[in-house]
Amino acid sequence: MRQGVEVKFVYASYDDTSSGALHMDIDGMFAVHHSRVTSEKVRITTRNLREQGVCTYKAPVGYLNTGNMHEKPFDPVRAPLVKDLFEKYDTGEWTLHSLARWASDVGFVMPAVRRRRTEDELLGDSDDSENKISKIERPVTYGNIHKILSNSFYKGYIIGPDGFDVKSVSHTALVSEELFNSVQQKLKKKKVSQHYSVCLDHPYRKLVRCVHCERLYTPYEKKGATYYGSKCKAGCVNSVTSFNTDVLENKVAELLSRLYFTPEELEEFEYRVQTDLSLVEAGRQRNLRDIEQKKKRLREEQKYLRDNKLTLLKAGAYTPVGYIEEDTRISNEIQLLLKEEVVSEEAMLETMRDIVTLSELLKNITGYYEHAKTPEREKIARIIFSELYMTEDTLKFKLTTGMKPFESKLLSVCDPSGTQLERIVGRA
Repeated sequence: MRQGVEVKFVYASYDDTSSGALHMDIDGMFAVHHSRVTSEKVRITTRNLREQGVCTYKAPVGYLNTGNMHEKPFDPVRAPLVKDLFEKYDTGEWTLHSLARWASDVGFVMPAVRRRRTEDELLGDSDDSENKISKIERPVTYGNIHKILSNSFYKGYIIGPDGFDVKSVSHTALVSEELFNSVQQKLKKKKVSQHYSVCLDHPYRKLVRCVHCERLYTPYEKKGATYYGSKCKAGCVNSVTSFNTDVLENKVAELLSRLYFTPEELEEFEYRVQTDLSLVEAGRQRNLRDIEQKKKRLREEQKYLRDNKLTLLKAGAYTPVGYIEEDTRISNEIQLLLKEEVVSEEAMLETMRDIVTLSELLKNITGYYEHAKTPEREKIARIIFSELYMTEDTLKFKLTTGMKPFESKLLSVCDPSGTQLERIVGRA
């Protein structure tokens, strides 16, 4: 209308003025309100009918949909066949696939329905395009059989307003509740999850992920070899969709060879331990002074709290429970500060010696890894790495807790400030 198009309304006409726009806005508001009221009435009516046991939706195969929600009669052709499906499956001698074949042999087909219209048909100008599509009776499939056998409609119930079964007043049960419940028990026994109940014994399971979307690489066997494949998320740029065990183990061996200290790095590390430990100790002394001040403040607070216990309780500053909680909190904080004072220079030197010993062990493990078989290699990898991430060029990793100091070993050697040295001490 703002672009000059003339629009004809059925019940009113609107001037091209501010008054006409206000008139149209008011009518539009009442139209929306009328639509909401109508929708609310329909929902309430449908809910009340469902609570009373009236079937307000389309009945499944075996019943006729005559347009009357209060009456869903049996389909004289299909109802006996549906009952036969329940009875045959209850014997335990029939599977869903065999029942589908039996239904095909006896000519059991689903009620005729029209196919879904295509996009071009939906956008077509003809109002009767749906009527031009002929109805087709399709054969009963495996999925149809499962839906029939698990539908409580056949034992005389409908879906209530809250999703629970309600006794129907619109139709008669086709099978007894005993037969229906027996069939449900047999369906549950034959229900098998798509996941393995016990994981197959493949190496490196749940250890390797995609570096971009972090999907796991799942092991599988092909032509006598173990491969690892990942179904990455949509949009993932990782081009490595699969690889074999040899590729993974070669990359792990390369990581191990760079993980321990080389002789030059070890010499530099020991030199830094002796020369830069004083910097760490100076920082520790500063921390001790801070800890001492915090302890002094907490002890003063605790002394004031205990000396003025009755005054604080009478004045209402604390309840009895609140007083105990506050005293306990101060005591716990003091204990934590006392534990922080335990670290000494000898303890830090011992930690450094442990790191050097661990580096020597990693060097020996690298030699063992080269000559070990896949099961032993997997054990070594799981001890050292918590997760591995496959990329196009290399293998990224996360170390286990005990190996964390080696993540930044190169930085700790080249860091002139000594902050990396402190980080290694803290991690260890």
